[in-house]
Amino acid sequence: MILVTGATGFLGAELIHQLTGQGTAVRALKRGSSVIPALIKENSLIEWFEADINDFSALEDAFEDIDKVYHCAALVSFDPADKTKLLNINIEGTSNIVNLCAVNN
Repeated sequence: MILVTGATGFLGAELIHQLTGQGTAVRALKRGSSVIPALIKENSLIEWFEADINDFSALEDAFEDIDKVYHCAALVSFDPADKTKLLNINIEGTSNIVNLCAVNN
């Protein structure tokens, strides 16, 4: 199965739409507060999984039976007030994804 992070974002949702359109099953990672876009809302090929990419232990379960990962989760902001949050999500969160990819081959 394929894992897609950032599944409710612009890039992640379009990627999932393309993959499921080809008949590929996807595990879609989303935050609990995220709204599922209409484009992919009612799709039986999507297994939704709630976790924060900064929570390593929560992510471990998401990686069960995963063969491929598309990492689309990110925070985009030009507001200096978001710098710490941006670095935490985009660096630490990505590090968690990369490390779990390595651990799970």
